[in-house]
Amino acid sequence: MQTYLVLSDSHGRTAELEMILEKETRVDGFIFLGDGVRDISFPSPYTFGKPVYAVKSMRDFGGFNQPLEMTLTIDGVKVYLCHGDHLGTDVKIGYGSLLNKGVYTGAAICFFGHTHRQTLLEYEGLTLFNPGAVKDGRYGLFKTDGGTFTLEHKTI
Repeated sequence: MQTYLVLSDSHGRTAELEMILEKETRVDGFIFLGDGVRDISFPSPYTFGKPVYAVKSMRDFGGFNQPLEMTLTIDGVKVYLCHGDHLGTDVKIGYGSLLNKGVYTGAAICFFGHTHRQTLLEYEGLTLFNPGAVKDGRYGLFKTDGGTFTLEHKTI
């Protein structure tokens, strides 16, 4: 069983990010979904030695090597990560492009940010999950167990 902390939209609010990291110390890794990617990009006592999967938003300027989107498999669960502002249809307008990406990549879960709203939707076997905005004290937990998963919204 593995647990990942899912974060997005810190917008430089490192105090809230640190409160979340202090609260959720028993995680195996981190997923960051943009708008503040440098907040999670530097080594810290909380992230040291643990995987950090991070994508950037179109507004994450600077010399960061993070991609705009990523597909990976964690403990048998295929996931698609993005911020949601670079898709053909911005996720603030609708989820059509996000759903298409999920189907195209064969993902079980599409993680996204951008709207600042905690979201958990299921559509024909594809799960859409937004942890909410770190700057508002919101985040998520992604727990896997050999190909199965649970998702949970949290607030500090």
